[in-house]
Amino acid sequence: MLPVGILLQIALKIPTRARGLSGLFLFYGIIINTFFNSNLMSFLTLPELEHVPETPEELWKMKEYDIKYLYFPGSAADLFFSHIKSPMYLDIKNRMKYLPPSATIQSMMETALVPKTAQFHYDLIGQMNVAQNLTFHAGFIPMKMSRTTIFNLFLGFLLRKYSKLTETVSYNVGKLQNSGHFEKWFEQTLDIVRGGGIKWLKKVKAEDRREELGYRIVELAEEAMTSTTKPFALMEFGLSFCCLAIGLFFGFASFLMERFLIPGSKNQAQGWLSLWFLSIKIPT
Repeated sequence: MLPVGILLQIALKIPTRARGLSGLFLFYGIIINTFFNSNLMSFLTLPELEHVPETPEELWKMKEYDIKYLYFPGSAADLFFSHIKSPMYLDIKNRMKYLPPSATIQSMMETALVPKTAQFHYDLIGQMNVAQNLTFHAGFIPMKMSRTTIFNLFLGFLLRKYSKLTETVSYNVGKLQNSGHFEKWFEQTLDIVRGGGIKWLKKVKAEDRREELGYRIVELAEEAMTSTTKPFALMEFGLSFCCLAIGLFFGFASFLMERFLIPGSKNQAQGWLSLWFLSIKIPT
């Protein structure tokens, strides 16, 4: 009933055993209020970003987007679009611009630099290309992967019929997949490739090769990383808690002075405390 009493502004008598719990509740409420105000301020001050298609349905509806497709004859993607009957995918297929595999890197860079552009690519190969050629800062990725895939392609390897290694290989591959080792190894590979790509883009910047797409990628990354709008740091939270602590100290000192030094002020202590808490709530 203590939180309900606070909401209804009822002065309930706090039992002695519950005073510690009440103090924790009030401290928890202060933290929640601080984080709520900070998140609200971040939401109001951050610029609104344009929504990009994240599913095939959104890409189908956004007719203004140019779609690039790396054409591998006879591949799974080629067979998929050759036999598809869905009107949505047929419309996407008619909008696709076919590119040879040799234009992979240039196409990925142009997709990152040119607005209203999307590209179909296999996720593992695409992430490797982005890490090696488009990543100048590890915290900024200029391309966004869709949340939904066009189709899933399962890869495997074959053993000879009745091979004695079939059971062992199947068990170990399943164990590595379920434990997340494959994903971890791929992330480590991306980190290694990303390090080489960052060195290459820094070299492009140092040599001032403005005619290359890599230099435009560097400019895009620096513009995004040097934005004037920044999230709240630890110092902002520390300043709020310091102001709150100072106000609590003076409020408690005022309460003690009224309680023990000023005669007949026992009934006025609650009013002084309310005044002090009101005075420190505004600047925090």
